[in-house]
Amino acid sequence: RQRQLQAYEVRLERAGTAADLVATAVQDRRFAPSALAVANELAARMDCDRVSIGVEREGSIEVKAISHTASFDPKTNLVRLICEAMDEALDLDAAVVYPPRPDDELGAIAHAELAREFKDVAILSVPLMQDGHACGVVTLERAQGEPFDAAAVELCKTAGMLLGPILALKEENERGEWRR
Repeated sequence: RQRQLQAYEVRLERAGTAADLVATAVQDRRFAPSALAVANELAARMDCDRVSIGVEREGSIEVKAISHTASFDPKTNLVRLICEAMDEALDLDAAVVYPPRPDDELGAIAHAELAREFKDVAILSVPLMQDGHACGVVTLERAQGEPFDAAAVELCKTAGMLLGPILALKEENERGEWRR
């Protein structure tokens, strides 16, 4: 019974965290402030040094928000490497964890390059899902601490499924009438 109760408490905590992230995403009507708020909230809750949110554009990712950063130059080496890691998760259509766990069969070449370049000990990229398709990616980075465990991966997958439609709708509403 104690194991069942502990498992239930973990699921309840994960649902509460996901609900808090959704509440953060809907606080602002615009995409950019919402994405930045979600990135900052995820960074705080997951003990990450940097959380980036990117959206899919014609088969590749464009970084739209980086936690604790009001603005950034999209041509920097950091943003380029984050985009490549996000593209890797988008292409694989799955969560990518670095360092890979023993049961992982997915290659994380771009994640390894990002980790090597910026001395990250752990990276997790999770697709933002909308209507069963990835519409973006969230990448979490830790420069110190523990690698992402299975519970953290599941929490981020859940958040990706919940946040994907919200952020996609906000971004679509900001497009001009012709593009919509």
